[in-house]
Order: sequence, then C-alpha cells, then structure tokens
Amino acid sequence: MARINGTNTPAHRAARHFRRGVNLGNYLDAPPDQNWGASYSHTDFVHIRAEGFDHVRIPVGWHHYAGPPPDYRLSSGIFAKVDALVTNALREELAVIVNIHHFDAFTRDPAGQRAKFVALWRQIAAYYSHAPPALAFELLNEPNEAATTEVLNPIYAAAIAAVRRSNPDRTIFLGPGRWNAIQELGRLQLPDDDRN
Repeated sequence: MARINGTNTPAHRAARHFRRGVNLGNYLDAPPDQNWGASYSHTDFVHIRAEGFDHVRIPVGWHHYAGPPPDYRLSSGIFAKVDALVTNALREELAVIVNIHHFDAFTRDPAGQRAKFVALWRQIAAYYSHAPPALAFELLNEPNEAATTEVLNPIYAAAIAAVRRSNPDRTIFLGPGRWNAIQELGRLQLPDDDRN
C-alpha cells in the first residue's frame, strides 16, 4: 500500500465539496421498528444550503434492511427513503455522503460479518452507479471494538473493490479503527492504484 502524495488527486479535488457539512442522523440509521424523532423535508435542505453548508451526510442502517445470506439483498424500501434525502440535497446543490451506520454486529465480529458488509456495498454502489459525482460513500461510521485498523484493512480493500466494479471514479471516505482515531491513520492501508 502506497502513500498518496500531492495535492491535486481526485480525492483532493473532491474534498473541496466536503468542507462544511450537516449530519442527518437519527432517521435512517434507526432500526425500522424504532422512531428516534428525526425526519427531514425539502425545506431542511433549503435552510442547510442557505446557512452556507456545502454537504450533508446521510447515516443509514443498511444492515437492518438486508435479506438472508448469501446475497443479503437490500429492500427497495430503504433505497426509496435514502433517495428522498439524496434527491433533495442534490436539488439544493449540496454534496452528499452516504454511509453505513450503527452496524454493531460488524464492529463486534468483522470477520463473521465481512460477507454482509461487502454485499451491502456492492448493492449500494450498483444502485448509485449513475449518481452525479457529488454523491460520495463512507464505508463505515467510526469503527470500534473488534473492528481495529489492522482487521479492517483487508475488509476495506474488498469493499473498495466491490464499489469500484460499478463506480470506478466515486469518492470513498474511510477511517481507521478506535473511532477514527488520528493516531491510527498510519496503520490505515489504502489501495496503491486508487486516488479517490
């Protein structure tokens, strides 16, 4: 795994659209049978843009909507809910980060949940393969517990490869273990041939 040098890679250029953001939490990251009291309308995105923000982050508990192995097929209903937020954000010229959030089974047992994690990203990526470049993916919110940086490195590589099959140029965010601890960045491995 190589270190990326320079300041004009696709990742550097994409970062210019993700400087000041709003997290749209407690809505789609909640389990389907729970209501954490949050919802968002088009008006929210108008206000977010008017306040000078340039992007929104959409945390999603995709794992709650996955079917059984080996395909872990995602329900169309979750895509419809995410689409409503993505469409409103893009309409207001806000960039978007879609992530996997609160996948606690994965952070407790990354090896045991690896197939599901990669399958989720394969499906999310395929679904959004024609979305504009303003949509980015964040592989996992704040990895912790057994999801250490060293354990995540090969799993991230598999997920990135799955994303790249349908989204060769999509911006991908990822962070190290210990809740994205800055001290862990030196252990995080990025693919040698991927600059975004």
